[in-house]
Amino acid sequence: MKKFLNFTTSLSKCIGEDEKCDTPRHYRFFLDSLTFIGGVVYQPVVFECLENIYPFIENCFPNKHLNFMLPEEKLSTAARKALTCAEKSLEQSTVCSQDTVDKLKCALVALQSLRNKYRHFKRGKMQVTVFKPKEMMPQGWKGVNCQL
Repeated sequence: MKKFLNFTTSLSKCIGEDEKCDTPRHYRFFLDSLTFIGGVVYQPVVFECLENIYPFIENCFPNKHLNFMLPEEKLSTAARKALTCAEKSLEQSTVCSQDTVDKLKCALVALQSLRNKYRHFKRGKMQVTVFKPKEMMPQGWKGVNCQL
């Protein structure tokens, strides 16, 4: 995974920020998003949390299918309820610290953004965007600091 993250980081830097064409700038957004998500999820403390999290949150996801977590544009009410439930369940356990839970939130929001931007890209409707993890959190999670 480390090699992949190094590759995406290097390729993103190689594309640069001053590119005039939209397609390389879109690719840069995708690469920066993937680098961020991988960098968050594969931190040892976060990965350990993910490995041990399920028994504490399984009741929060009654349909056992996570597609509802990544809706078309923004988090659905069902997804927000599930995440709030999971967060409260994790607060009562020692599996994940609050900092780790916040990192998981950041990775989820980045994944949702990546998915949405890719859908727009495939349709030829993606606006040029710079990946800014510090500015991506939804209204209710503004206290969460997203950075590697």
